[in-house]
Amino acid sequence: MVTLQDLKDLRYIQGEITALAEREREIVHRMTYAASVPAAARVKGDDGRTGEERYRDALEQVQESLCQRRLALAEKEAAVTAYIGSVPDSLVRQILTLRFVDGLSWTAVAHRIGGGNTEESVKKAFYRFWAHEIRTRQ
Repeated sequence: MVTLQDLKDLRYIQGEITALAEREREIVHRMTYAASVPAAARVKGDDGRTGEERYRDALEQVQESLCQRRLALAEKEAAVTAYIGSVPDSLVRQILTLRFVDGLSWTAVAHRIGGGNTEESVKKAFYRFWAHEIRTRQ
């Protein structure tokens, strides 16, 4: 069930997904160049592994963790996006998309929709819709 907080968090989720993808690319780059570590790192430790091998393993663990976080966020983004797409009212769908997906201010939402809509009218339309959603969920 999508909450108002989920809608509000959508822009931050999208930004975090982008940041995590960039971090994953950085990790892959570091893994690619792990072979260039100093010769001292190639000496085997008590566990029979070189420092280079332990370094690569640590990077792989970080990469896996980042990938799992990005997947969880992408699933949440997909759920919110699907919810918005399921709203039957075209005006409300536009309001939801412009406000929560595109991150526009209420004034910018009203301007983009046009048709004499004001900041207050689009806000009111959204909050009426949301109040109705809450009532029908109970």
